[in-house]
Amino acid sequence: MANLRFLPVTAVLLLAALLSCRTPSQRAARFESLACAADLGACVEHLVEAHGGVDAHRRWSTERVHVRDAWDVVVPAFAVPRTARPAADALDVPRHGGPLPAGPDGDVAFLLALPHSIAAEGARVTGAEAGSWHGAAVLSLQVQWGDGRRASVHFHPSTFQMLGATLRQDSGVRWADAVVKQWNTVGGLHLPTRYELELMPLHARYRVVDVLDVQLRRQ
Repeated sequence: MANLRFLPVTAVLLLAALLSCRTPSQRAARFESLACAADLGACVEHLVEAHGGVDAHRRWSTERVHVRDAWDVVVPAFAVPRTARPAADALDVPRHGGPLPAGPDGDVAFLLALPHSIAAEGARVTGAEAGSWHGAAVLSLQVQWGDGRRASVHFHPSTFQMLGATLRQDSGVRWADAVVKQWNTVGGLHLPTRYELELMPLHARYRVVDVLDVQLRRQ
């Protein structure tokens, strides 16, 4: 019973935090971040459910995708010639934390495995917070993977759809934003099918990843 006396204080602090947010989206993000931080495991499961569910995620072992990966540079206020779009390449994306391909293909596979890879073996969610990302209020998870990759993964605070990810160096410094532009549902999974990558802090778009075809393989 001793802990009950602290509940009114906690409620007041929560109410004050919510009232300090200016918009409904900011309040939703703040509320969800506090709830998420209180139980990160349940939060991750909830976010995976919003993208097809844990059962659908476990059903598939790998994802064979045909990807068009273009280095398409657009710098604000500057005219930069765009590269021609290359032919599509086949790429295998592990769905349960398996090793990623080497080189630039590994970066693409990492992005295409999101958001389900936050629940993969070797992934560790270290925190949740409310914030603003590309002009939208977001719920952000700080995640580290077994291969050393680090990212802040951003979700809409009401629908819980992933909006994208901020890629970070080992030191935690933000070096690129990957913004999801298109989605498709395949085999019960809600999957990102177009990313635009921006180099930070310039906000210069330098790469576009399009998924042209997806084939899922069972466990």
